Amino acid sequence: MADMEKKVEKIVKSVRDTAGALYEKADIQVEAAKIKYSINKRAEELGALYSELGMAIDKNRVTFEGPFGDHVEMLYSLIDAKKEELDAARVKLDLLLGISRCEACGHELGEDMAFCPYCGAKQNEAAYADEVKEEIGEADDVNEMENL
Repeated sequence: MADMEKKVEKIVKSVRDTAGALYEKADIQVEAAKIKYSINKRAEELGALYSELGMAIDKNRVTFEGPFGDHVEMLYSLIDAKKEELDAARVKLDLLLGISRCEACGHELGEDMAFCPYCGAKQNEAAYADEVKEEIGEADDVNEMENL
């Protein structure tokens, strides 16, 4: 029996040692996950700050000298093109859903509203309809609109 007890004690010790090692590894993995989350959160915050900086520069159309200035001008052109594509896609969506928007502030309006409840601007429904048709006409090709 003494032999059997020693074997059982040896197995129990081995299980405890293995469980302890696994517990330590699990703690390390939990701590690593916390640090990775912290890194991702900070990277996301940094990305948001870069985005805000870029939007501020674009809004004010800051100009720079030299090769960097050329690069910024190229980026301004790309941004302008993407804004136009985005506006065209929004107009198409509004037309599809039958939504009208204020010509001054862009808020969604109810049917037959003569004035915007958000900014008070007088609405010209015919002008908006013509503008929507013009936007859709410019992107008449279905494949072109799918890329928006």
